[in-house]
Amino acid sequence: MAMSKVYKSRIGPELWATLIPVTIAMFFMVMQEDRKWYGIVILCLVFVFIIHLLMTTDYTIEKEKLLIRSGIIYRQTIDIQSIHRIVETFNPLSSPALSLDRLKIYYGNRKAVMISPRDKRQFVNHIKSINSTVEIVYRSR
Repeated sequence: MAMSKVYKSRIGPELWATLIPVTIAMFFMVMQEDRKWYGIVILCLVFVFIIHLLMTTDYTIEKEKLLIRSGIIYRQTIDIQSIHRIVETFNPLSSPALSLDRLKIYYGNRKAVMISPRDKRQFVNHIKSINSTVEIVYRSR
């Protein structure tokens, strides 16, 4: 297996189900204002930010490090040797994941982060190839 690989985030339907109606509602609210161009500029900036998040949320395994990236707002590096457990979850708490179909990674001393790689099995296998002691817990099918 390659020593360096980028895993893009899965984009879940729950994200689209929220994002599309909110965007449409914001557009109609902006169009009812007297100074439409202020609202349009703000709406465009929000739209660019969201597109940026969609395009740049990923997880890179390079040598013995896991780099988690989500836009310009989130960057974290985890030593793969410090990972001791990975659990499949649908936990909706805020995290650098674009889907509720997630992996919760436990590392270090009582630390955890949730991510949503498109190919969870390949991602987990890659982590296991670097740190064979990681416990993997898949939810029942």
